[in-house]
Amino acid sequence: MTERIATLRRRAIDLGRATVPVTLFSAIPDARMLRAFAQAGVDRCLLTLRHGPNVIDTLDKWVELRSRVT
Repeated sequence: MTERIATLRRRAIDLGRATVPVTLFSAIPDARMLRAFAQAGVDRCLLTLRHGPNVIDTLDKWVELRSRVT
């Protein structure tokens, strides 16, 4: 993934364009994985929130997860 992101950004620069932000969809909500994605050049990760009775609990966990990653 790291090389693909670097290639994408080099191509954008070669074409005179600004840096291309990279978004990862349906990322795994794991601090180690999210840090690895960031080190690979991913600018933002989107998590998938499933509908159900535990939505608030899931969001609370993600808030805590974000504080461990950033």
